[in-house]
Amino acid sequence: MPIRVIKHEVVPQTGSFEVRFSDGRPSVFFYWDDMPGRRLNPEFTDSKRALEAAKALARAERDKKMKYAANRLYRWRTFIKVCSVASLGLIAYAALGPPDWQLRPMLGWKTEHFLGFLTVTFIASFAWPRALLVGLTFMATAGLLEALQGLTPNRIPDLPTALSGAGGALLGSVAAEVFMRARRSAAKAFARSERDKIK
Repeated sequence: MPIRVIKHEVVPQTGSFEVRFSDGRPSVFFYWDDMPGRRLNPEFTDSKRALEAAKALARAERDKKMKYAANRLYRWRTFIKVCSVASLGLIAYAALGPPDWQLRPMLGWKTEHFLGFLTVTFIASFAWPRALLVGLTFMATAGLLEALQGLTPNRIPDLPTALSGAGGALLGSVAAEVFMRARRSAAKAFARSERDKIK
């Protein structure tokens, strides 16, 4: 629920503008009276100035909420970046490390590569601004890790497995891009409706 500016006019040419908050805080009222002879209370002003003061408060509170949300998003993206790098390290270990030291779900190499890169790419795409670029990076990583297996004594590079990892990375980035575009559209529509209520 956005911050709203509500007009109250019980008596003609006198009333108040209520700034109603979305977090349950008490509303703030700006009282007005367009008949100067009736303004006995010093808090009263004309309707134009009262509306401007109410809108100024609503905008300030809205900007404060947006700044707080931006700070939370920055911290969340930093956490996702750390998790993405750690997950990529685990995938590299699973691809190049000793087979005896690994815990595998035994789904088959192609399925494991597809699901692993799908999950990691989908999560990592939320940390960087361009999901498709993240997908291309992880697709290249899938091929590189498979090629590096040729340098290990107990691994053999496998093209279908590399393609499975690249396919998972591509699908994960596309899914993340679609999700983020839909979320941005919904956020813009919400912000636009909130601005319209404050205008």
